[in-house]
Amino acid sequence: MDHNRGAEQWERPDSTGNAAEHIIFHIATRQVWAQAAPTGCYRPTSLEQEGFIHCSTATQLLGVANRFYRGQFDLVVLTVAADRVTAPIVYEAPAEDRTSAERFPHLYGSLNTDAVVAVTPFLPAGDGSFTTVPGPSVPDRC
Repeated sequence: MDHNRGAEQWERPDSTGNAAEHIIFHIATRQVWAQAAPTGCYRPTSLEQEGFIHCSTATQLLGVANRFYRGQFDLVVLTVAADRVTAPIVYEAPAEDRTSAERFPHLYGSLNTDAVVAVTPFLPAGDGSFTTVPGPSVPDRC
């Protein structure tokens, strides 16, 4: 897979800290996160199967949740401080539409859990749809 085609790599902040507030999100099941958090290293199956971890920006989160997680009640949203992530973050078009102008953050490597600044329950509405982006809860430090 040529993950550089149509991709933009996010660069770490300079000494002014301009990018220090850059946040991305990842949806996980409670169980998978609970198993990974104490190890310091999060490696979901997508990393093994596709070579990267799917992430979203705040504006993409609900669309991703409704497309891929509709009706699931065992989810959490990991709020990730991108400047703390040790693996490369590459912004890419979705695989199903490489011509899309929309770019999703993909993490090419394990997520070091110390980059996760909050873990928030992510519950759908009664019809299974996600209608609200969850606000961060008390940070869950690993």
